Amino acid sequence: MIKNYFDELSNIKAEIVRNNQRNKLLKKRATELEGHILEYLKEKEQQGVKYQGKAIVVKTQEKFKQNKKLKQELGVGFFRDLGVRDPEAAYRQLQEVQKGEPVEKQTLKFKNLKK
Repeated sequence: MIKNYFDELSNIKAEIVRNNQRNKLLKKRATELEGHILEYLKEKEQQGVKYQGKAIVVKTQEKFKQNKKLKQELGVGFFRDLGVRDPEAAYRQLQEVQKGEPVEKQTLKFKNLKK
């Protein structure tokens, strides 16, 4: 019984790995195609196009990217500006509060044994 579970689980995990590799390639190609469409629309100075009952519209949105170190510096600087006595400690406390309560979870770990 346990052998069947193990074999099926191994097969499923292998299939997931194959699917993830394929999806990675598909996502890359989709991004390339979206880039081509966006380039075409910019070239034609259009905000969108209709094709086979579907509309593709250019949407502009802001995206914020920050690395961890910069985020910490900004947070500590914010607390310092507010007049907090120990801004580094206040920032660490804020991070701890945001984590939430730990939840215990049991998982299985698989190791390949030498034959």
